[in-house]
This record gives sequence, C-alpha cells and structure tokens, in this order.
Amino acid sequence: MSASGNNGLNAYAEALKKKDFARAEKIARKLLKKNPGDGRMLKYLGTVQAIQGKNAEALPRLEQAAGLLPGDAELLKNLAQNLEAMGRDEEAARRYLQMLDISPDSPSIHVRLAAIFGRAKNLHQARDHARRASELDPHNWDALMKLARAHHELEEPQKAKRLYQKVLTMNPEHPPAYSSLGSVCRELNNPEEAREHLQRALELEPDSALHHTRMGSVCKDLKLYEEARDHYLRALEIDPHFEHAHSRLGNAYKHLGQISDALKSYRRALELDPDSVQAHYGLSELTTFDDPDDPAIKRLQARFMDSETDPHDRALAGFALGKAMLDQKRLSEAFDCYDQANRIMYPLREGGPDWDIRPARYQRLFSGEFMARAGDFGLQETPQVFVVGFSRSGKSLVESLIACHPDIEPWGEDQKFHRFCRGKGKNYLQKLTPEKSRQEARNYIREHQFPPGRGRCVTTLPGNITVLGYLGLYFPATPIIFVQRDLKDLGVSCYFKHYARGNRYAFDLEHLGREIRLYRELIKHWTQVLPNPMLMLSYEELTRNPDGMCSMLYSFLGLEWKKEYFKVLKERSSHVLDLGPAHSLDLAMPIRKDFVGFSEPFRDRLGPLLQGYRNALQDTRYDQPAGKVLAAGKAAGRKKMAMA
Repeated sequence: MSASGNNGLNAYAEALKKKDFARAEKIARKLLKKNPGDGRMLKYLGTVQAIQGKNAEALPRLEQAAGLLPGDAELLKNLAQNLEAMGRDEEAARRYLQMLDISPDSPSIHVRLAAIFGRAKNLHQARDHARRASELDPHNWDALMKLARAHHELEEPQKAKRLYQKVLTMNPEHPPAYSSLGSVCRELNNPEEAREHLQRALELEPDSALHHTRMGSVCKDLKLYEEARDHYLRALEIDPHFEHAHSRLGNAYKHLGQISDALKSYRRALELDPDSVQAHYGLSELTTFDDPDDPAIKRLQARFMDSETDPHDRALAGFALGKAMLDQKRLSEAFDCYDQANRIMYPLREGGPDWDIRPARYQRLFSGEFMARAGDFGLQETPQVFVVGFSRSGKSLVESLIACHPDIEPWGEDQKFHRFCRGKGKNYLQKLTPEKSRQEARNYIREHQFPPGRGRCVTTLPGNITVLGYLGLYFPATPIIFVQRDLKDLGVSCYFKHYARGNRYAFDLEHLGREIRLYRELIKHWTQVLPNPMLMLSYEELTRNPDGMCSMLYSFLGLEWKKEYFKVLKERSSHVLDLGPAHSLDLAMPIRKDFVGFSEPFRDRLGPLLQGYRNALQDTRYDQPAGKVLAAGKAAGRKKMAMA
C-alpha cells in the first residue's frame, strides 16, 4: 500500500470515528477505484454503506469481499448483519454459522442466531444458541431474554418466568421483560401478578400496543371487561393495524354485551388478516353460517387441514367449522370437526393430577363428623349467592334469572372466594377455631368490599365445587344453588366448546364422562355435610316450567319473583339466535328450549362418554331429584329446609 493509500485508510478511519459516514463512503469509493480487486477496499465500502442503511448497495460489495477474504470474521459478521437487516434470515444464519467456525465462543453471534431461529420458530435451535451465549457471557441480559422467549414459546412457562426475572435483576428498566413476564404469569394462571408486571411495563413504555393488548387480556381474565376494552382501544390508537388487538377487542365487547361492536371488531380484524383464526372463531360464536359457500368456511377449512398450522389455531378452526356445520344442519360433519379439534387439543392440554382422587380427598377433609364439630364456626352474613354446576350445565341461565332482580349483581365465574381458599388444607383445618373462622370471614368481606345486603352478588365458577367446605365454615348461611343437566346434553355441550388447555377433561369423551360423574359425586357429598341452605335445580325443568321454577328460586333466596322480569331476558333475544349449544354470553339471556335433547342425533357416538361416567365410581350412584330444596346440613346440626 502506497503512502497515499495509507493516508486514505487513516482518513477513512477518522471519518468513521467522527461518524461522518458520507465522507467515509466517499473516501472508500476512491480507495476502491484505485484498488478495484482489493477485498479490503470492498469491505470498507460495503461496511460504511451498511452503516447508513444502504443495504442493497452494500450487499454485493460485502459478498465479493467475503469471497476474497474467507477468514475475515469481522467481514462475515458485517455481511450477516446486512442480510439480517434486509430480512434474508436464512442467508444471514448461514454466514453467522460460518463465523462460528472461526470464532466458536462469540456470544454476540450466538445471540444473533438465537434471534433468527426464534423468528423462524426453530425454537430448540434458538434456545440452544441463547443458552450458549449466556454461558459464554453470564451478564448478557439480551441472551437471557432470548433464552426466556424460547422457553416461553416452547411452553415451558416456569423456566421462562425465572429467566425473565433474572433479566430484570440485570436490567430493571427493561419494558419487554416486564411485559413478557406478565404474559407468562397470565399463562400460569396468576393474573394479579401478571397485572403488576404489565403495569410496570406500561409505566416504562406507555405507547406500546403490545403491552396494552397483553394488559387487556389480563383484565379480561379478571373479569374487568371495561378496563380490558380500554386497553385494547389504546393499543389500536397506537397501532390501528394490530389485528390481534382488534380480535381481543371483539372479545371484550362480547363480554360487555356490546354485540354489534364485537362484530365490527372481528370483521375489522379479518380485513387486516383474512386468515385470522381468532377473529373467525369470535365471529362464529355470534353469527349463523347460512351460506355453504361462505368464503370464511373455505378459509377455516384450509387452516384446519394444513398440518403446518399452529396446533392451537388449527383446533380453533375446527371448533369454528363445527359451529358452521351445526348451523347448516350437517350434523355428522359437525361432530367430526369437533372431534378432530378435540383430538388436536388433547396432547396440548396442561399437565396435572386427574380428578379421580378429589372426591375422596374432600370427603376426608370435610367429613360429616368434622362439619358437625364446626357447628359454631363462621358468620351469618351472606355476601354472595353460589351457583354451582359443571361447565355448560345452565349456571349462566340461573345467574341471568337471579340477576333480573334490580338489587342483584351478576359476577359470573368470579374467582375471589376460590383464590381466598387457595393453599389451605389439612393442617389449616386442624388448627381452625371458631374465632379464627369468623376472622377469616370478616377478612374476606373487607378485602372485596361487597355491597351491603343479603346475597347481592352471584358467582358461578365451576371450580367452586372444591371450596364449598370452606364456605360452610366461613359463611354457613350463604345459599348454594346446584344446577344439573342431562348427561348426554351436558357432555356434548362441553365437547363442542373450545376450552383453555387447563380444562384437561374436555378433550376426550371418556375423560369428560368421568369428570361429570366425579363432579356430581362431590355435589352429593356437599349436600350431605354442609350447613348451608341448598337448592338443586334442573336445566330441563327450568325450560319446561320457567315461571314455577323461577318462583321457587326467588323464594329460596328470600326474594319476590315478578313475571315482568322475563321482559328483561326477552330484550336480548336477538343475541341468542346465533349462539350454538356450546356458547353463552355474560348477559341476562332468554330461556331456550331447543337445547334440551339436542344431543340425540349424536347418541351413537357418545359411547365413550357414557362409559367414562359408569366407570368413574363403580360402587356409587348419583340420583339426586331435580328441583328440590335440600335438607341443610343434617350432619352439622343446622336448621333443615322442607322439600319443595
């Protein structure tokens, strides 16, 4: 290199140092013109062009330089970064891997490979490179963040949570880590914790559509539907083309009873992404598929039949198709769609113990003898009415009927009492005293600020079946309404509903039959030992004799039934017409008779359901008469209520 060439290189380096990239490019062009076949000059020009975002111009120079300088790791890195900036991830990964042959212990290259493989959903490779980067540089929080995301997408939420937390110890002001931690806490069924982390993410980065959308989903889980709606709307102010937020906004509107707004949101989501399974499914719940040539059906069929489709989306497409086939009276095809969708969901279900042991457990914990000894426990206040029944048994209908009264608040599947009882068990019960039980009851009332009056709030969470023993100890005067339904209608309604993965029982008919039997066995136990006033209602009897059953229901609650309350239900009759047998709304809805016996066309396919029900408890039998006010707490020595 001549003296003038060295001077040119020094001037190039000085211009880069001062970030005068235009001057550096001009110098590099002159150097290349003087040395047209020199790989270094090609590298210098390509590098400074890439720095300025001139990726298309930089690429041929960097590639030519790489052919002339095959062992130059810095050049390979610049070339890979340029390819990555152009969205050519596959070529970029090949160049990064070439660099690893030269510098195998470069954490930064492993981080870039983790990012590329993560975008390509090659999650195991993404995880391995992120892990190697964090091993090489334990303080590299970016590597840990990518490792956490890989575990998150591999559906290993506990590992992901620990890693997100570790990232925040290194970088406590990192909004994406708080947001992702909130997302994983939601998946772990910790919505309150999720909300805290997402609130922090929004404090640090208030204009993130993703953070607002995630917060909206957490608020929806907490039944804070207005807050959920507002977060989705804010997300769409920030990014009007965020399809995911439009779909979620539709869900929030649906829960708020704003059906026309829900439909608009789903349709807007489909304008942005015609293949959005989430939006198609949301729309399918609220509309009727009249046209067999509906383009939506063809799109759903394509996603459903494509084995490359994400399995969750594929299953959701199957449930939406099942609804479409039901609407068109293509019943055999409908069952096939639901059946295949459930088979897709089955391997995706969350792990955990079966329910087989639970009836025996609660029979031991809350035996008749124990409940009799606890006769002076708890308070006589009745802050809530508990409507208890298996999913799809008619709980929402009963809640709708009660909520026709102007002083009653429907809380839906509220989890307050269930969470309050979480973590309690044998040791807790052994140490529980009358005074302690009353203090716990007062704490519960104070914590949740219930409106004054008797039984003003109705809760319908199916999982409350496992905490009714605590209800008897804290609030022995609180009324409990058990709702039951024909086994086959109940089973098919559940099988046709898309449940979250935590509802493990729902994806297999035999397992579903067993769960229904075990649930009923728990009901049977509670009716024998609880001191609470209890009423058993039949879904079928409600539809056959609504006025008589409503009079009984209101009388049981100490309220006066008025026939004019039916008008409240009929006001929303238009919303019901498009709902399938597996769907309901969080609204006061009219009573439908058409779902009684709707399982009859599928009777030949329900053998596994009936087998599971029969085999759940071979030596027990559940045959509680419907529409009866049950004797309250014989074993506990409480007052009894006459049979209706």
